[in-house]
Amino acid sequence: MIVDARTLDSKELLLRMRDVLADHCGREVSVEVFLSGERDTKRLRAFVSMSGCQTVVEQKEGYYIVRITGSVCCA
Repeated sequence: MIVDARTLDSKELLLRMRDVLADHCGREVSVEVFLSGERDTKRLRAFVSMSGCQTVVEQKEGYYIVRITGSVCCA
């Protein structure tokens, strides 16, 4: 799944990712999220870590890609 969140503000980003992770509760997930700034990558990584998933950040020219993988924990 690919989520282009470059135009979302931080709150919208986290709400969108909450919904994506909730939809995959207890299952494996593989999501690529496109972000415009480093600050949002840090926020997203912290948020996703609470779900039990791993993240890898790749910087491209003018944007970032956060790859989220793992089994989503439903606590």
